[in-house]
Formats: sequence, structure tokens, C-alpha cells
Amino acid sequence: MAKTPAKKSAKAPAIALTERQAKKAEKSEKASEAAKNAAALKKRLDALTKTFTDYNRDQMPPNSARIGTDEMLSRVIQVRDVYDLVKPPTSLGAAGLRIADEIQMDPALTVDSLRGLALQASFAIADEKGDGRYTGLADPQSGYATMSTWGPGKAHFLEFGGSKDAAGGTSGMGRVAWAKIESFAEKDDETAKGVVKLLDDGRAFVSGLFGEPLRADRATMQFAKIRDVSGVHADGSGSPNAFVCRTVHFLSAGPAKKRVIWGVAPDDRKDLTNLLSPSYYWYLGDLVLQSGQTYVGDAVAMGGHHVAGGAWGAHSALVHKVTPAADDQVAIVVDWVRA
Repeated sequence: MAKTPAKKSAKAPAIALTERQAKKAEKSEKASEAAKNAAALKKRLDALTKTFTDYNRDQMPPNSARIGTDEMLSRVIQVRDVYDLVKPPTSLGAAGLRIADEIQMDPALTVDSLRGLALQASFAIADEKGDGRYTGLADPQSGYATMSTWGPGKAHFLEFGGSKDAAGGTSGMGRVAWAKIESFAEKDDETAKGVVKLLDDGRAFVSGLFGEPLRADRATMQFAKIRDVSGVHADGSGSPNAFVCRTVHFLSAGPAKKRVIWGVAPDDRKDLTNLLSPSYYWYLGDLVLQSGQTYVGDAVAMGGHHVAGGAWGAHSALVHKVTPAADDQVAIVVDWVRA
């Protein structure tokens, strides 16, 4: 007699359905928890920013309302603590931003000597290429000029890479300019030797801070004239490599100090390699530098990484703004990436 086929269990579909329901319920619970967390974070940050003064992007706080470096760093810590997404190394401080007196600039480095070195490198490249556009006398938008301009006073800057492995930079000439500076140093040019030493010292310092080998991926000399000022911005993380931290070495031709305003602003960037220029910001305070000093900031402090998410329906970022120079100044800005 033929055997009657065994009936399939009717419970299997029910079990599978229950598992699907459980996964759906878990997903819904996580979404609900995330929404609650986002609402709580928004409430905390809204309460915090009510204690700050907001300004539009072109405004600067009046002198009577200026806040010094110590209080500014305390406020940066408050903003970062709301979200606590990216912690800086302990040696950098909870703000992820500090003045680094461990780095000393060579006495051979002055505003005039660095300007001369920048022009010397530009003209050396022009001679090699047989193309005067590399002297910076051409339209900086052409993509050829090694010496380009920025700001209302058309201050000059030179991209010079900072290492043999550096990214080419916006002009594509960063590594070429660095090779020129190294060759000048080998010929005992004191200014070039001072720049090479500064980059060597900077590399050792930031590698020690972050506990891993770092290298320069982009470096610029930015020459500001009297009354030059930057707009409030968050720096893009750079391309093709996101920077781990940035050092800014400052020199002035006179006794004037450098004031850099720090703030926090809504951040609508979908691509963090881009610069952020917000329409307004909450003022946190000023970082004040004397000639010869250096400051270092991690990617969050410099705006290359979101400080927070969801507070304004999008993201937020720390931003900064260079106040008008009182005399001729130069900043050597270096982005450091993992080696």
C-alpha cells in the first residue's frame, strides 16, 4: 500500500512571519530610539546656543563683546561634548584645538624672506616650464599660477606641498614647488632651510600627538596685507585625502597679534571635501596668536568633519574667520594625513 505523504508543518510559515515581525519591530524600536536621541541632542544644543550670540557671515563681534582664547576653548568643548562623536587625542585637549608652543620657528623666517622664497620658487618653476603663467602674474582661476590670490586685498598664497608625497594642490604644482624649496635648502638658502625644518618639526610633533606617523599632504604660504580678512568658513577635508589635523604657523611684520574667530554653524555639505561658507554662525570666541606661534586643530575643530548631526535637521560644524590684519602677515598652513 502506498504511503500517504507526510503533511508539511503548518507552523513554519507562522515562525517565519514571527521572525519578520520581530525584525520589523526591532527596526522600528531603533528608529524610535534614534529619533528620541536626536530630539534630546537638539534640545541640549538649542539650550547651549541660546547662551551664544549669533552673527551673519560678514559680521564680526564688536571689541566690547570679544571673548579670549581660554573661554573660547571651553565653549568649543561644550559644543563637542553635546555629541561626543569624534574625540581628539588627550595630548591635543578636549577642544581638539590649541596653541603649540612646542614648535619653534627659525629666526630666518620672516614675512619678507618667505615672500621672497615664494616668488623665487614660482619663477624657478616658470623658467623650467618656459611659461610665465607659473609666476602668479596670470589669472589665478587659470589653474596655472603657483602664486594665486585670495581676499579683498588680493593677498598672495603659494601652494608648496610640504612633502614629496603631497597632493598636487589646486594648481597641480604643490609637489613641484616643494622640490624647488628642498633644492634651495640643499644650496644653503637659510629661508628654505627654515621651511624644511619647520615641516620636519611639525611632522614629528603631530605624529607624536596622534600616536601614528603623519605626513604633509598640502601646504600653503598665505600672505595677508593690512586689513585683509577671510569670510567665516569651515575648511573642506581636502581631496583626495581627508586630513587628520592642520597646523597654522603665524608670522607678523610688526607687533600685531593674529585673531581667529571661532564659531559653530549649520552645515548643509553633502561632500565634506568642500569648503562651508554659512550665512550665519554662533560666536564662541577668539584664538589669539603672537608672531612666531603655531596652533594645531583636528579635523573637527577645523571644520573638515561634522561636529554633530541632526541638530538643525542636517549637521553642524565648527567654523572660523580670520580678522583683519593690522600689518603684513604670513601663515604657513599644513594639512597632515596618515603616512
